[in-house]
Amino acid sequence: MRHTFAALITTSVLVTFLLGGCGGDDSSDSGAATTTTTTTTSASGSSSFCVAYSQVQSAGEAIKQLDSSSSANQLQEAVTDVTTSVQALSSAASQAGGQAQSSIQSAVSRYQSQLEGKSLSQRLATLGTAVGQLERSLSQTASQLNCNR
Repeated sequence: MRHTFAALITTSVLVTFLLGGCGGDDSSDSGAATTTTTTTTSASGSSSFCVAYSQVQSAGEAIKQLDSSSSANQLQEAVTDVTTSVQALSSAASQAGGQAQSSIQSAVSRYQSQLEGKSLSQRLATLGTAVGQLERSLSQTASQLNCNR
């Protein structure tokens, strides 16, 4: 019992640090509307996005599979996978260019804002929903970039 409690505390601290790493650039645009958009993306940007999007989908599935019988290691692995995949999306956004870049950055920012300022337990409770919304936000971009899963 004492070992399980210590493992849970250790995992909680680790998860807090991992989720804290999900934060991105705090700068934001002024909210001004863009009058022209470009849909041109590089092949490598499209490929990077498709790989990252697939990782988000897989991480989302892993989060959905967690329940009260899940171990601390399973929780830690699932949270790490989500963190890594969101970071990959952020990187892919800069390579995607045009409207795809804007869409990806916007979706990642909304995801991050859902988790900011919340306690660990609130973050964990919100994580599955936030990942699901991130996936839905990016589904049109994935379709436009011909990402097949």
